[in-house]
Amino acid sequence: MRVGVSENPAFGAIQDWEIFNFTPDAHPIHIHLVQFNVFGRERIPGYPQCEVGNFSDSCSDAKLENVVFPQEEGWKDTVIAHPGQVTRVRAMFDIEGLYVWHCHILEHEDNEMMRPFVVQDREDRDEDTDSDGDSDRDSEEDDRDRSREGRRGDRRSG
Repeated sequence: MRVGVSENPAFGAIQDWEIFNFTPDAHPIHIHLVQFNVFGRERIPGYPQCEVGNFSDSCSDAKLENVVFPQEEGWKDTVIAHPGQVTRVRAMFDIEGLYVWHCHILEHEDNEMMRPFVVQDREDRDEDTDSDGDSDRDSEEDDRDRSREGRRGDRRSG
């Protein structure tokens, strides 16, 4: 299976992900079928830091830098990405498949805050890709999928 996304961790990999939040909102970020540990936060360079007692939508709270809250210790599948912060998680990709990571606020999921990723054994990745970098199986799989969908309708869930 070849998926044109930027996050393609290998099966069994442990990766550190940095989640940048340039918005004025806190976002509960959920990574499907992955367990991770939160290991840090810091202000995005150049993002304004809030003055004590003067918080606004366009600044980052300095009290949240390098903070991992007690409720964030241990294995998680969701983390709050605070405004103006980089949230760092260490994820273990131990289940193969095609999944998504996204903001758990429904309006945000519908507004492009959802990304696919595929977890696949490195050997399978190499076999799926030919010399031009494309998968020869993709078109065959797409044809079979379209054929099935034509018979029973689109049964994919969002």
